[in-house]
Amino acid sequence: MTRKQTRTVAIIGSGFSGICAFIQLKKELGIMATVFELNDDIGGTWLTSTYPGCACDVPSQLYSLSTELNPSWSEKFSSQKEIKSYLQRVCEKNKMYENTRFKSKVKSASWLDGQWQLKIEKEDGEIETVSFDFLFSGTGSLRIPHIPAIFKNFDGPVIHTGEWDASIEYKDKRIALVGSGSSACQIFPYLAKEASHLYLFQRSTPWIIPQVQETISSRKKAIYSIFPFLITLYRWFLILYYERMYSLLGYPNSNYAKSTSEKIWKSNRNYIIESARTDLVEKLEPDSPIGCRRIVFSRNFYETVVQDNVSLIKSPIQQIKGNLITTEDGSECQVDVIVLGTGYETQEGVLGELEIIGKEQGRSLTDLWKSKAPELYKSTMIHGFPNLFLLLGPYTLTGHLSVVLMAEIQVNYAIKCMRENQNTTIEPTKEAQDKYMSKLQKDFEGTIWQTSCSSWYKNRSGVITSLYPNHVTRFWWELGQFKRTDYVKSLTQDQ
Repeated sequence: MTRKQTRTVAIIGSGFSGICAFIQLKKELGIMATVFELNDDIGGTWLTSTYPGCACDVPSQLYSLSTELNPSWSEKFSSQKEIKSYLQRVCEKNKMYENTRFKSKVKSASWLDGQWQLKIEKEDGEIETVSFDFLFSGTGSLRIPHIPAIFKNFDGPVIHTGEWDASIEYKDKRIALVGSGSSACQIFPYLAKEASHLYLFQRSTPWIIPQVQETISSRKKAIYSIFPFLITLYRWFLILYYERMYSLLGYPNSNYAKSTSEKIWKSNRNYIIESARTDLVEKLEPDSPIGCRRIVFSRNFYETVVQDNVSLIKSPIQQIKGNLITTEDGSECQVDVIVLGTGYETQEGVLGELEIIGKEQGRSLTDLWKSKAPELYKSTMIHGFPNLFLLLGPYTLTGHLSVVLMAEIQVNYAIKCMRENQNTTIEPTKEAQDKYMSKLQKDFEGTIWQTSCSSWYKNRSGVITSLYPNHVTRFWWELGQFKRTDYVKSLTQDQ
C-alpha cells in the first residue's frame, strides 16, 4: 500500500462494535469511516430484537461505551428500547448517521491490489464495487435466527424472538414456547399472561439466577451528570465484581464454584416447594454444571412457571402435524401459535452470507472455517487477511461480563496497529497466530466449557469457538501489547 494522506476504512454493521470502531477511528486517527448497514437504522441486535421483555442482563453502566458515558439510564438493567435509543443518540452526536449507508448488504470483500474491494448490494438490487484500505467487520454472531426444520410442519404462526411479529394476536391463544435461553425466559412471563395456556418446551434446564431490578433515582442521575467520574469508578467496581464470576467458569471444581451453585439451586428449589409445586422440582433442577451453558438472569421465571396455565414439558419434540405437537414420550398438545426462543446460528452468524477472500484468491474465510475451527491472532486479526479486524467474532464472547468491553478492547488494539503501521499493510505471521491459538486452547483446559454438555459456544464438532477462556482484564492486557515481530515483514521495512 502506498502512503496516503487519509487512509480509508469500511465498517460492516452498526451495532455496538461498529459504533465503537467509528467513534474511535474518528477521535484517535481523524478517519471518518464509511459504515455499511443492512437494516434501515442503527442499533444491531438492539434494533431487530423487539420481543416483549427484551432487555440486557448486564448492568446499564457497564453495557455502554466508556467514551460515551450515560448518566440518564432509568434502570439498573436496561430494556431494548432504552439501549436502542442510547445507541442512536450516540451516533447522532458523533455524526455516524451521515456516514452510514443503510439498506446496503456487503456481499463480498476481496483483498486486491493492497485494498479491500467490497461488492455492495443496494436496496434496488444493483451491485456496486468500492475499495478501502482497512476493513472492520462488526456483524456480530446474534443475528441469524436458529429455526429447526421441524417447525415448518406447523399450520399456524411460528415466530422467532429475533424476528418478533407484533401483529399476531396472542391473547387467549394456546401457545408453545420452545427454548431455555435468555430470550425464551425473558418473553416467558408475557406469553403466560396472554395465553389461555402456555406449553414451555425445555430439553435442557438452565441455571437461573434471580435478577434484582432497580429504578435509578433522579438524584442519582443528577449526581452522575455533575460528576461523570463517578460512573467510571462504578464501572470499575462492576468489572471487578463480575470478574469474580469467572471463578465459577474457569475453576468449576473449586469450593467457591461448588458452594455458589449449591446456594443458587437451594434458593430456587425452596421457592418452588413454597409455591406448592413439588412436581416441578425434578424438572427444574439444572441438568448441567453451572456456566456450561449461558447462565440466565431472570426477575420472574419461577413466579411464572408455577402458574396454573403453564405446563413445563421436558420430553423433546418428535413430530409436528397440523397444530398438534407430539413429544418423544408420546404426549400430545394442540396449540395455536409457536414462539421460538431457540437462539441464533452463532457459528455461521459471524460471517453469514458475507464472503471474505484474503491474499489466497478463490478461498473465502467461510470455506476455511468450514474445514476447521477458526484461527485468529489476538481474537481479532487473521493471517492471510491483511488490514482486516474482526470484532466480536470467534474467541471474544464471555460467560460473565459485558461484550461491549471486549469490543472496545479490540477496537483500541486495531487503532494501535494502525498507528504503528503508517505506510504498509498489517498482518500477523502464521507463527504468531499459531502461538496465540495454542495458548488459547490451553486456557480452555479444566474450564466448565470443556465438559460434555452441548451449547451454542461450540461448533458442530464440539470445539469451543465463541468464547474467550479467561478474565476480561487478561484480554485487555494481551491486546494492549504490540510486538512488531508478530507481524509480517512489511510492517518493519519502512521503519
